[in-house]
Amino acid sequence: MMKKKLAKQGNVLVLGSSGSGKTVHCARVVQALLSEQQLNDWRKLRKDIQKNEKNTGDEHHDNQP
Repeated sequence: MMKKKLAKQGNVLVLGSSGSGKTVHCARVVQALLSEQQLNDWRKLRKDIQKNEKNTGDEHHDNQP
């Protein structure tokens, strides 16, 4: 039987062309890993960031190597 382990920290590299859904995929993975309280906190933080900055991250989106 194979045991499942979850790393508590680390990095992930997601490859794909612009518009292929990398950000959406990463957001769904984060949601799946968070506890309910952490998920509620994350949603609130994301909502607050979106209120404060019209297109968070978009200015750098197409400038990636």
